[in-house]
Amino acid sequence: MSVAIKELIRQHHSADNCLAQCHAALNRAEPAVAAQHFSQFDSELRAHIRLEEERLFPAFEQATGNLSGPTMVMRTEHVDMLALCGEIHAQLAQVSAGNAQALLARLGTVLEQHSLKEETVLYPMCAARINDLSGVLGMGSGCCGACSCG
Repeated sequence: MSVAIKELIRQHHSADNCLAQCHAALNRAEPAVAAQHFSQFDSELRAHIRLEEERLFPAFEQATGNLSGPTMVMRTEHVDMLALCGEIHAQLAQVSAGNAQALLARLGTVLEQHSLKEETVLYPMCAARINDLSGVLGMGSGCCGACSCG
């Protein structure tokens, strides 16, 4: 497995950990701590989505000529996940732990299924089709690849 794919998967696991910490804080009745963990999750998720949508997906689409395949599905799921994040932020701001927990559980399920598709289908396809995947993602340069600076 390439360094680039390992990093994308590491980003998934890091975001998953933030989400789990948010759940745990709500279970301990610590809504402010939960909100902090969720903000970290949201930030990591958005950076990861930017990396995929600005670098990975266009490179895959160019390499394959396929604009309506797996990347289209992933983009649609990204929109859905970000909408759920907005709902969760609103519930955490209202200190509505029960509603937030239900939405977090839903997001966790969606995220788990999404990550599984990326890690077992899309990422291996990208590794096989994109030359210099690390370079495309800005990894191995001064840039971490999680922004649009380079």
